Amino acid sequence: MQNYGLAYVWAQGDFVTRGIALSLLIMSVMSWSVIVIKAWNVMRLKRLTKNAEQAFWHSDDLADGLKKLGAGSSTPQDNPFLALALSG
Repeated sequence: MQNYGLAYVWAQGDFVTRGIALSLLIMSVMSWSVIVIKAWNVMRLKRLTKNAEQAFWHSDDLADGLKKLGAGSSTPQDNPFLALALSG
């Protein structure tokens, strides 16, 4: 059983084996960081949807709806619903 495992491969491997192992580790870390960032964005958009969508559609006019979407506090790049309402 001593001939199996990552420690054995690292100890017995040459520069190609170690380079491939390091590149796989780096790509794995980068993939997990993308997953975490995308999950954070999805949670942020769900929070924006829950808070602002109903308020926008139940407002009296467009100016009031834009104010409820946060036209004064956020930019259209931060709030896709505000960007959609402004372009419409």
